[in-house]
Amino acid sequence: IHSRWRRAQRDHRDEPWKRIFQLRRSEKGEAKRLREAVEAGLPHGLLKMRPCWLVNPAVAAQIFPLTQNLFDLVVFDEASQCPLEQAVPAIYRGKTLIVSGDERQLPPTSFFSTRVEENHTGDEDEAASETPVSMKAPDMTKLGEDHLVECEDLLTAAVGVLPEHWLCVHYRSEHPDLIRFSNHAFYEGRLEAPPVPRPSQTRPIGYQKIGGQYRRRANEAEAAALVAMLEGMWKEGADGPSVGVVTFNQPQRELIEDMILDKCAKDEAFAARYQKELERRDGNQDMGLFVKNLENVQGDERDVMVFSTTFGPDEHGKFFRRFGPVGAIGGERRLNVAVTRARRRVAVLGSMPVNEVASALRSTDGTQDGYTPAGYLQLYLAYAQAVSEGDGEGAAAIIGRLRSAPAPSQGRAASDALQQDVLGAVRELGFSADANVGDGGFRIDLAVLHPTASRGYILGIDCDGGPYSPDRSARIREVWRPAILRARGWALHSIWSNRWWAFRQEEVDRLKMALEKAKAGG
Repeated sequence: IHSRWRRAQRDHRDEPWKRIFQLRRSEKGEAKRLREAVEAGLPHGLLKMRPCWLVNPAVAAQIFPLTQNLFDLVVFDEASQCPLEQAVPAIYRGKTLIVSGDERQLPPTSFFSTRVEENHTGDEDEAASETPVSMKAPDMTKLGEDHLVECEDLLTAAVGVLPEHWLCVHYRSEHPDLIRFSNHAFYEGRLEAPPVPRPSQTRPIGYQKIGGQYRRRANEAEAAALVAMLEGMWKEGADGPSVGVVTFNQPQRELIEDMILDKCAKDEAFAARYQKELERRDGNQDMGLFVKNLENVQGDERDVMVFSTTFGPDEHGKFFRRFGPVGAIGGERRLNVAVTRARRRVAVLGSMPVNEVASALRSTDGTQDGYTPAGYLQLYLAYAQAVSEGDGEGAAAIIGRLRSAPAPSQGRAASDALQQDVLGAVRELGFSADANVGDGGFRIDLAVLHPTASRGYILGIDCDGGPYSPDRSARIREVWRPAILRARGWALHSIWSNRWWAFRQEEVDRLKMALEKAKAGG
């Protein structure tokens, strides 16, 4: 690429394309110069060398000629954030269209609508939060052009018109419990997350009941507890986790920011660490501390996400079902965005009486059309409490109320003859194992427990028996999947059926060596 670049410089010294690499920082000047360069015609060699343009829809409409089929391929990422009218000019310029996005996340918002959401009074009627939510995507091919014109974003317009392909692997969360709620509430259980081999010292979701009061649209007790939590995390060490803070309305965000600044004024060490965390980076990625309300957190991720749920009883002890934007129509999408931002852990600070938030915990009806936004909020708070307390059965019961009831993640019986025979050999060697740990493509056939069971699994055993992922390519199955599992801390051992049945003793000896090595390292 470098040599082709040098040849292009030598052969086209005086061509207008040189202006592209001499742009001013001004966005207006950049758009003007790029448009002039494109209209003047780029050298054929440069077009081959730089075939990909990375721009937003507005810039694409400014700098590229309005020529049909100008590009072979037009790709939209985060299409749920792109208004349909802004997408049309770029679509017109392409031969083929790819639309990527998540309809379970936030739709696009203009400046003015964002201001309305941020300054929401939170005084909407209770009925507003009791509006049922339909989680089914509409069939655009049957709804016609009139409905297509009314679509608020490109992704909504594309669903049902373009062929669909699901991206089912969830990379962000290091523990399946972090994505488990959203997976079954909003994604019909399609997301696959690697299981964890060993329990961590802290649970992936922590719930701290504050008991604060909701006054003047803010909760001082939760804000104070959050500042104390930040101080505690920062005292643990210089290389602590990156942190993001999410509130349920703007006044609570402003209160937390004010309390942090007050703490900085009184504590120099806290102030120094706060400044360091604001400027934190991971390579070229910004990982600094932020305090945001629900509408503004999409696209962010941090190691630890701290939630101030804000709402609670008033000074007279009365609790009203008023939850601001999270309780309005579409509030479940805001909740989904917020609770899927964490890599390692979620910490929830709550003052709401969870049993009074909605009726979802008492409902015996099916969930074909989904719960109300307040219902999803109640279920998530109850789920967070269960995980925080180590109540696996309680968490599973809440997940069972969602749209797709999951199968148990471990403790299932070995499902074929090879798996059963290997399990017997593991037990004869003095170890215990669980069969079929995890779900989907990351399921471990046999997960061998450490002699001290509380220390988790020391080895994952893959067998090529009946359930051996016949629908996955060899590269996904043998390279990509093991790499992801090892990155999550798994030690893996593969057993091939032809060798196990033909040379059983050799394979048992090899298994014994792997177990002893894993035990020593665990």
